[in-house]
Amino acid sequence: MQRYAIVKDGVVLNAVEYAEQPIGTPPAFEEGAVAIPELWATVGWTYANGVFTDPNPPAPSILLNIQGA
Repeated sequence: MQRYAIVKDGVVLNAVEYAEQPIGTPPAFEEGAVAIPELWATVGWTYANGVFTDPNPPAPSILLNIQGA
């Protein structure tokens, strides 16, 4: 089984596993959706020019410099 991102209009609709990559529209999805092999992308990510992007990347961590008195 391999994981695929189901993409339509540049947005990931779902992530599913198939034994083989579907040809054409994946089963149970609207016309125009495609299955693209991907391990990490999830619902809401964007896909353009062969690259998946998280539209809400994690906020940078804040490092505190606490000095003793």
